[in-house]
Amino acid sequence: MPDKISYISDLHQYQFQSDANFEWPVIANHADRLLLGYFKETKLIGLLAFERKVDDFYNWIVDLEIKKDYQGRGYGSKLLATVMLDAFQQGFDGFVVLQTKTNGVERYYEHLGGIRYTFSRIRFETDSSRKIVYKYLHQEV
Repeated sequence: MPDKISYISDLHQYQFQSDANFEWPVIANHADRLLLGYFKETKLIGLLAFERKVDDFYNWIVDLEIKKDYQGRGYGSKLLATVMLDAFQQGFDGFVVLQTKTNGVERYYEHLGGIRYTFSRIRFETDSSRKIVYKYLHQEV
């Protein structure tokens, strides 16, 4: 069975224990939040929560977590690319914003083309989002 990224409407049906002490049931329990899951075969190995900021024309990533045993293999980047693709599909020109919660990860996002505009906030603009979507999802936007 191939890897799959899909929207999750009910997190309770999955056995996902946070390695980062994120309270995913609380994070996901907002009417305006969308939850993406990364499935390796049938196992849920990653989660990403985001909101569409329609009035401001960008997607806001609330939280992103990949299980420790699966980190460093591009799964988080594929989830990020999926949110960027959604930002193009919503007419936001690929704009995505996130706030980092761990030190050092800012460099990774900058390596992907993100622009740090406060100490811990990163913004992805059209060109960098387009490149990431193509690299990780093999889709042109």
